Amino acid sequence: VVIVEDASSSSSSSLIVADMMAGIGPFAIPLTSTTNTSNTSNKSMDVPIIVHANDLNPASYEYLVINSKKNKCQNLHMYNMDARAFCHRLQDEGVHPDHFIMNLPATALEFLDAFRGYRPSSSLSSSSSSSSKLPQIHVHCFAPKNLQDARRDIWKRAEASLGCSLDQEKDQVSIHLVRDVAPNKNMYCVSFRLPEQVQTLPRVHVAAASKANNSDSDNKEPEQKKQKRNEEL
Repeated sequence: VVIVEDASSSSSSSLIVADMMAGIGPFAIPLTSTTNTSNTSNKSMDVPIIVHANDLNPASYEYLVINSKKNKCQNLHMYNMDARAFCHRLQDEGVHPDHFIMNLPATALEFLDAFRGYRPSSSLSSSSSSSSKLPQIHVHCFAPKNLQDARRDIWKRAEASLGCSLDQEKDQVSIHLVRDVAPNKNMYCVSFRLPEQVQTLPRVHVAAASKANNSDSDNKEPEQKKQKRNEEL
């Protein structure tokens, strides 16, 4: 909804979205489909939405491609890579998304370190209002049932991965409940404007960061170890 509203009010020639953990396309396909008559996102916007959708899982990527063809998607670019490497590749190729979607609730927050050393376009880096034009990040995650506990948990984990603090007002931070998933946890989505401070941090080494994530996953509860990439879609 936020992305479609942004497209409807944008003064740019297009709106760019990067779906870092796209799965089979629950976000990427509706945003670019030309066949879903019940979906008004592409019909109501003033500018086209261009989506760069990535997933590491070869099977998910395969069905993402199949779904894109079935739905006659336009402006959809698909990748089969590590999420951090994908984020770095877009920057290196001069692609600067307006929105990043991270929909892998079990571990997505840990992948926020991919934005350390974020490289904005030269026009943004020289602009006095560059902070307002840095991308908006939308991360799905699991956290405790209690909203206050969940907010503290999500905030702490997000800052730890980003390597810098989040400012409620300046970074436009919002956390909302997505749905109930288990007796002791809910799924939430935290959205924020990427903090300017990340630009001063060194990039993470993709291989090392991925190894650390895999090690952390080995120490999680069994239900999280068995978490499938698309079970929460």
